[in-house]
Amino acid sequence: MDAAALYLTYEVLYPAGSFGPQDEVWLRDRLLHTLHLMEGQPGVTINRLGTSRAERMGAYRMVENEDVSFQRLLEPAAQTVGKAVAQGLAGEVALCVHDRTEVELSHLSMSGVGQVGNPVCQGFFVQTALVVQTDGAAFGVLGACTWERPAAQRGKAKSRKQRPFEQKESVLWWRALVEAEERVGEPGRLLHIIDAEGDIFELLSRATGEGFQLLVRAGQDRRVEGEGGKLWATLEGLPVVGSRPLHVSAQPARADRVARTARDATLLLRYAPSRCCPPGARVGSRCGCGRTGARRGAATGTESRGVAAAEQRAH
Repeated sequence: MDAAALYLTYEVLYPAGSFGPQDEVWLRDRLLHTLHLMEGQPGVTINRLGTSRAERMGAYRMVENEDVSFQRLLEPAAQTVGKAVAQGLAGEVALCVHDRTEVELSHLSMSGVGQVGNPVCQGFFVQTALVVQTDGAAFGVLGACTWERPAAQRGKAKSRKQRPFEQKESVLWWRALVEAEERVGEPGRLLHIIDAEGDIFELLSRATGEGFQLLVRAGQDRRVEGEGGKLWATLEGLPVVGSRPLHVSAQPARADRVARTARDATLLLRYAPSRCCPPGARVGSRCGCGRTGARRGAATGTESRGVAAAEQRAH
């Protein structure tokens, strides 16, 4: 089994026995046939899938079966990917990219959905952990979950600081990290990558405590130990250790964003070890009680292996 075969061959992702002996006769065969049809027709909905009505009806019967769920279809493939990562087939260290996607279904009248985007849009969210090799090639999905945001929860962000971490949507990032690590079962095999949505103190602290490797785009100017006091000021005083050119594409204007013209820029890299203080700590103060704390489950400090800054300079 090599990396290319794992990614390209559905038969490898779903080996014989994936769904148990009773369901093997129809579910695995139907799923593999449907996946091959979808691969040949990217983006096509089921009602346009395949070349015959029989193929489309077979796909419909599979997804409408009460014993078939999103997680049941995902689990065998995710387990296979986890075992392959543990064997080093995705590289000595595999990149595990975590991201969220909105699935908007406002054009449909249906139940079981919630709000996405603005109050008039409905749908659900998908959070995925995708393993990517260091050359950029996708390797496979280690985990995914879906959830709905009820309309009654709109406005709860204002009270997020008063709620425990386990009662916030942000806890899903932590659960995704734990699930991915458990599926691989080999410490140090994964480098988890999250955009600025993952710049959550509790997440950083828990990951540090468990020894998870985590790379997060900084989304806020955190308090840090040392003379600088704040993250941005500390990084601005560091020497440049590397650079690379980058083309920034144009973006059209939106209701919440001005238009952006295309340009060429240079990324400057700076890095240094840093220790982030918990929310509420005084600027420049020491976090005091080590890596993590225990008061109501909230962390009191977190230490990173290195903090990097990339500065854009337009040409």
